Parts: sequence; C-alpha cells; structure tokens
Amino acid sequence: MLSLNLSEKSRHLGLPSNLSDFAFASRCALAGRSAFLYAVRERQIGALYIGQTRNPNGALGRFAQHLSWDTDSNTFRRRVLAVFNIDEVEFENIELLGIPLPDEPRYQNAARDYREAVESLVHDYVLESLTNSESAPRLCLVSRAYRHPYRKDKDVDALARRISQEICVWLERT
Repeated sequence: MLSLNLSEKSRHLGLPSNLSDFAFASRCALAGRSAFLYAVRERQIGALYIGQTRNPNGALGRFAQHLSWDTDSNTFRRRVLAVFNIDEVEFENIELLGIPLPDEPRYQNAARDYREAVESLVHDYVLESLTNSESAPRLCLVSRAYRHPYRKDKDVDALARRISQEICVWLERT
C-alpha cells in the first residue's frame, strides 16, 4: 500500500512512477569545484545542450539542476519542452560530457564573460560540425548561446575549437 501511495503522489507531482534510476561517472572530477563547459545529450529524442558552469558541485551539480523539475535552473528540460513543443518529457537515455576549463582567473572567477564566450564559439562549431558531417548523429541543438565580444580573443577561440572537437568525437563515438 505504501508503494501505491508513493506512486500516486509521484504522478501527481509530475515525477515518474518508477523511482529507481542509474547513473555512471567515469571520473569524480566532474563533481569538483571548477569551471566546466559541458554537453548534455538525450538519445531518445535526439536533443543536445551545450552550456558552461561554475557550479559549486561541478558539472555534475549543474547536470542535476538541468534534470530537475525546478523551473529556475532546469534550462535543458525547459529548452527541450520549448523546441519540441511538448508539455512534459521523461528523459530515458541522457548523457553528460564535462570538460574542465583552464585554471585561469578569467575562466574560474565569478564573472562568466569568458566562459560564455567559449560556450558561444563551441555552440557554433558543434552546430557547424553536426550540419556538415554525414557521420554525425542526428541531433537537435536545443541550447542558446550569446555572441559575447570575447569570442574574438585568439586563446578563447583556440580553447573553443579544442573543446568542440572533443564534443564531436564524443557524439560520434557514443
């Protein structure tokens, strides 16, 4: 009876009725207190999200926020709903790739200007690769990126190109 009540309450809250789940992380560094650029992919619907974070719990902490039902921090969930024009979604196969940004103040401090510039360039480079490559998986890039002026910085561009390449290899390999 308890499980039935829990299941009914879960459904009422918009939570899935099956409460068991599975997660795998290849390195604990993803939970570290550092700045990251990351990609989230949901295989079943073919959604890809690229973002940046300096979350106290690293890329994993930000990933948890993206999957939550909290309307303030679940940007991935909200973008999927908006782009695919649906009212709700239960993610089935979702993956995270977190790439630590260099240990330099311009990437690691509270101001996010440089992180946003990298994110913006990575967004463009990955979109270009997905569009032009026949071997790239069919994905819909649901994130948005702001065209920050620091995109013109040569070091920012070089970093973004390296990260973009890593994301594209990950997308094609998995």
